[in-house]
Amino acid sequence: MRLLISRIVGGQAIQQGEWPFLVGMVGDFMCGGTIITKNDVGDDFILTAAHCVEGMSTVKYAVGDWNQFASEANEFTVTGDVTMHPGMEFFFIY
Repeated sequence: MRLLISRIVGGQAIQQGEWPFLVGMVGDFMCGGTIITKNDVGDDFILTAAHCVEGMSTVKYAVGDWNQFASEANEFTVTGDVTMHPGMEFFFIY
């Protein structure tokens, strides 16, 4: 736990379950997302940075994952289709 807390810069540690709407991308814990509540259609969405899902058609997120190095009882994964915003354009500076 010491390693995880030492990586917080200019902030403070939170308690387990304090931010239940935050998720981590499975296989790449540098990318995460925020659960967006149900809309009129009844679907839930996870909003994430476009560069995290570039070229992907599906993505898997860990929900309730407090410790990425151990499995907890309240942790589960969700898999869903990637939908890019139609105005999204990738650009690269070389």
